[in-house]
Amino acid sequence: NGGAIVVWKTNTQSILGKFLRSDGTVEPIARVGEESIHSTENYLAPLDVTRNENGGAIVVWGEANIDNTEGEISARFIGSDGIVDPEIEIYNSNNIFFINSTIVSTIDGSNGAIVIWIENYFDIINQRIFAKFLRADGTFSPEPILIQDEEGEISFIDVTTDGSGGAVIIWKDTSSIFGKFLRSDGTLSETFL
Repeated sequence: NGGAIVVWKTNTQSILGKFLRSDGTVEPIARVGEESIHSTENYLAPLDVTRNENGGAIVVWGEANIDNTEGEISARFIGSDGIVDPEIEIYNSNNIFFINSTIVSTIDGSNGAIVIWIENYFDIINQRIFAKFLRADGTFSPEPILIQDEEGEISFIDVTTDGSGGAVIIWKDTSSIFGKFLRSDGTLSETFL
């Protein structure tokens, strides 16, 4: 149908969105009876939006409590009609924080997403990369898939679909650029440069 979905984070810890329709009209995206896609008193950190094959989008974000002792990753599906599905908590941990972390996502070819994130264990040296499959029906892979566990500061991460239900994940640490294929069955390739 054309058009775009724009999503952003405000200074008041809310996630807002709008449809920019191909006919030039602009429509707000929000939960029924609300003005936002998500709002919280916690600290909202990373935010990523992935379009899905049905004309909608998947919004994924990280959130940490105020004293930064717990973090979680959540998502919402937005339909092409502007309906915002219930929130899905993908991951929760009291060992990590997301304030300076990164979350990226890509389509899985079946109206779901593959969500990739960096976990910071309260120091820069202990960073790890994880992934989860988020299916179109709102279910997700139960355990995170460990992508990278080498010591070092990760300064960049990106992901793209492989066209077969998996993803290609690229990251940079202080010394080099690396990559891995995450296959649709959850298995990983060897690390490549």
